[in-house]
Amino acid sequence: MTREKTPRPEPPAGNETRMTSDRAALRVLLVEDSADDADLLIRELKRSRYDVTWLRVESGPAMRAALESQTWDLVVADYHVPDFGAPAALDVLQ
Repeated sequence: MTREKTPRPEPPAGNETRMTSDRAALRVLLVEDSADDADLLIRELKRSRYDVTWLRVESGPAMRAALESQTWDLVVADYHVPDFGAPAALDVLQ
């Protein structure tokens, strides 16, 4: 007996999620002062089968520049980044 592969349903119209080798593309902007913490998060996203494009920033001006340079699917902010933590990042994002 052979089993046929069930085709994947097409994403709904207007959905910008792209699939690359069965991995959903994900653009992540990280507000993080620790390179190790950033690497840990990105590694876990990749293990969860995301094709991750990411940038780590540590300041308001850097975050503003990143937001102007491209569209991000996800912004993750460390709450306690010196001089620029999650509350300040949220202010910039809004």
